[in-house]
Parts: sequence; C-alpha cells; structure tokens
Amino acid sequence: MCRSASHWQTNLLPTVSLAGSFQAEQASYRGIQFDNAQSPFTLTNLIWSLPQLRLSRPEGQVQASYSSHLHTRDFSWQVQGQVDPRIL
Repeated sequence: MCRSASHWQTNLLPTVSLAGSFQAEQASYRGIQFDNAQSPFTLTNLIWSLPQLRLSRPEGQVQASYSSHLHTRDFSWQVQGQVDPRIL
C-alpha cells in the first residue's frame, strides 16, 4: 500500500488541476476564529493557491493571498487589513 501511495504522489498528483471557490460562516483556522471566510482557489503544478482570501472578524476585515508548494512545503502569505496582527 505504501508503494501505491508513493506512486500516486509521484506520478499522478503533479498532473492534478483544480479550481473553485469556497465560502464559510463561523470558520476557524489554527485556532483563529472568523465570522466569514471566502476565496477562489486553485491547485496546479503542485501549487495550492488562495489568491483573494477574505476574512471577517468583529474588529475588521483581512484581505490575503496564500500559496504553498505541496512537496517542498514552501509557502507565501500576503496580508493586509484592520485586524490586530497579534491574533494571526
């Protein structure tokens, strides 16, 4: 079974391409609560991307862009908004 998983990750995953969007009410990520979260997303060439992430909290809103490489785990965040950065 491990061999199958490795084969899938090596040969199939790099060819996967996804695109869509999500919207969630009363969401949380790593313990940080949000009233609303929404973004389009893509997965292509092993890059997971949320280019227009919008988060709402009682004290304000955050606009962000996130990308991550699935194999290297390199990632990038660009964040701006009216929320205290210490909560992030």
